[in-house]
Amino acid sequence: MSFHKRAKVAILGSWEGTQANTLTRTASLSKTASYYLQHAGKIDVESGLKDIADEYAISKDPRDFLYIPVRANSVGVPNENGDAFSRKESLRFDHKLGRRVYQTYLLKPHHVNHRADNPRMARGFIVDAHYNDQNPMPTEWRERYEASTGVAQPRDEFVEALLAVDMKKDPYLARGLKSGVIKAFSMGCECERTACSICGKVARNRLEFCPHIRYGNKMQWFADPNSPGKKIQAFEWCEGVNYSELSAVDQPADPRALTAGDVFQMRAAQEQQLRRAELMEIAAYAKTHPNLPPSVARLLAEALS
Repeated sequence: MSFHKRAKVAILGSWEGTQANTLTRTASLSKTASYYLQHAGKIDVESGLKDIADEYAISKDPRDFLYIPVRANSVGVPNENGDAFSRKESLRFDHKLGRRVYQTYLLKPHHVNHRADNPRMARGFIVDAHYNDQNPMPTEWRERYEASTGVAQPRDEFVEALLAVDMKKDPYLARGLKSGVIKAFSMGCECERTACSICGKVARNRLEFCPHIRYGNKMQWFADPNSPGKKIQAFEWCEGVNYSELSAVDQPADPRALTAGDVFQMRAAQEQQLRRAELMEIAAYAKTHPNLPPSVARLLAEALS
């Protein structure tokens, strides 16, 4: 048995693929030192697309994508859900996967609101991942994290992922990301087990949780076993991690983005054979909305075919 974990993350900047093999930086949304903001144009996108474009139903042309460096997950500190990923675990080489744990982000899909059951619902994919330890811990966070963990936190370490969003498949999402209207992402992962930050108890299922984690005690304060008189928070250190996806969790300001999202859900349903009544509803909708955006009209036509 394993645990499924999620946590919000942040955008660091963006590019557009103006040429097939180069990236052009269009915006920087954070003061955080970013590996990808400093090394634009050195990432091989085409080889990744050859492997996953059909599986994710996305474009095979690198020029159709918006490229966004994302703070995929923090390292060494608990997130808002009370889950944490250590430096040791992040940099651990997993022989079963043939790569370091943080590199399991590679070529995984990009979704909206963790709707990850159908890979063809992906809006893009993760081109590359990098372990970023080049930033000092911000003053406003350092005191909080040191109190929470009982450990000095001089550096802000995190996994940085380069996300490629298909601008043709979901133009409204891409527009929201490019303009900065959408700023938050959320990562998803599977982990084989977790260890309590207070007592170190390892759990492989919920029945094995210690009292610090069960009964809603997660993120509550308990006596620090290593520092008498001090308290730290109870959270889970995730182990045996395999990152599975990155999702946008805020919808674009344009209300039509919701319509686009519904259409993509409809397309997935079509692959599972739509009923006649559903096809009739789609046809009626198309007839009463003659001025649909070309991308939406194309998806409706595919469903009706």
